[in-house]
Parts: sequence; structure tokens; C-alpha cells
Amino acid sequence: FFQCMPGSGSLTRSAINTQAGAVTQWSGIVSAVAVALIVVLFGPYAQFIPKSCLAGILIMTGIRMIDPKALRYHMRASRFDMLIVLITAFSAVAISVEFCVMIGVFLSFMLAVPRAGRMLLTEFTVRREGVVAERVPDDARCSRLLIFGLEGEMFFGSVPKLEEHFTWIERKLDAGPKVLVLRLKRVRSPDAVCMRLLNDFTERMHARGVRVIVCGVRDELYHAMQRTEFNMEVIELFREQKVRFSSTLMAVKRAYEVLGDDLCEHCPRRTASDRKDLYFMV
Repeated sequence: FFQCMPGSGSLTRSAINTQAGAVTQWSGIVSAVAVALIVVLFGPYAQFIPKSCLAGILIMTGIRMIDPKALRYHMRASRFDMLIVLITAFSAVAISVEFCVMIGVFLSFMLAVPRAGRMLLTEFTVRREGVVAERVPDDARCSRLLIFGLEGEMFFGSVPKLEEHFTWIERKLDAGPKVLVLRLKRVRSPDAVCMRLLNDFTERMHARGVRVIVCGVRDELYHAMQRTEFNMEVIELFREQKVRFSSTLMAVKRAYEVLGDDLCEHCPRRTASDRKDLYFMV
């Protein structure tokens, strides 16, 4: 307000202010005026205050700053929260109260990036009743068609996991499948690094003679493909559909068109009386 240098109170003074019932920032002004009056009027008498008394006040203030209920909650919530609490508390004792806050925030950020990069890979299968569903260990794996779905934040923190998933898919393709359906409906926040990784993967599949059909592509991912000049010639792309029949359904039907009569022994289309009426859903 007076164009002066900004300042702030210490954590102990702020804690005492809050514990005294402060609600707004005006409490800082009120307490500052009170301290100024006390210093002017009673300053000479401050030398008679026992230091042990002041120390006791600070100790009680510090103890009251600890919330046992919140501490137990965060210690039990997860190992991530427990680690942040323990390191922040240790920093407060070993370094300083002011810096422990910054250390806790920085550590939260550093540990949050790997957690956000946990991209999930799900394998789907076409069951005999004509339903595209998540594959369980008892389901027979098709030797002609593989269907996978990726889910998670597609940013630089996901690169190690994304590379691991692509390597795993490539090993499954060594058995001879000719068509790969890649469902990307649950992919979010694509960046340049992961877009390059996806582009390189589809180009490798194209070089191996595997037809790659990408489905569930939302506007965010599609525009990212356009901006990064994604090689659309090596894939068939089905964007997210705002209708009953999903893009995954369209992609699976297209995959069977590519396969024609080259079906595996477990394929439900072998026993379908009328292939046109075979219905797929996710």
C-alpha cells in the first residue's frame, strides 16, 4: 500500500497469531501495531523477562503447530505421503523451519513426476459371444490380431514405461500376428517426446509388415499428431466417435476386413452364421 519492501512474519509468530483466533490478514497489522506500542511503552522492562519464559512460549508454540491427527493420517495414507512428511520434518530440525517447507514442496514435485508417468497397458480380446473385452489369462490369444489399449499421461515422465510397453507388444508380435489395434482413447497430455516414440513404433511395425490401426483418437491427440507431422501413411486412424458405435468397434471390424479369411482357430467369426450380424462392443 505504501510501496515499501514486502515482508512476512516468522512461522512461530504466524502460528501464535492463528492460534489466538486470527482470521484475516488484518490480524498481522493489528499485532504489528500492538508490538510497536509495547516496544515504545514497555521496552526498557523487556530485559527483566526471563529467557526461559520466552523459550517456554516458543516450545509450546512449536508443539501446538504439530497436528497429531493430520500426521497420523498422512503417515498411513501411502508411502509417498509418509516419505514427504518424514523428510520435511527432518529438514525442519536439521536445516531450518523456513527451508523445510521449500524442501517438502520440491520433493513432492520430484516424486510426483514418476507417479504421473505410470502409463497402463491393457490387452483386449474378441470373445466368442462377439464382445471386445479385457483379456483374462484363461482367454485364448489370437494368432492373427492383437488389441491393446494405453491409458495415462503421455508426457516425458511416461517415456520409460511407454518404451517398456512397446517392447512387450513387439515381442508378442513375434508370434506372427498381422494386425495390431492400438486403442488410445485414455491417453492424455501428449508431448513431443512421446509423440516421437509413438511415431517410431508405428514405423517399425509398418516395416515388419504389421498393419497398425489406431483408434479412440481424441481431438487433443489428433491435433498433436498434426503439429508433430506424425507419419499417417503407416497407420489407419479412427477418431473418437460421439455415437453408439465406438471407434474401437470400427477398428476391430476393419482389422477383420484386413485379415479376410485368414483367421485363427479361436476366432469367433469361424462359428458365426452371418458375419455381417456379428456385433462388437467394448
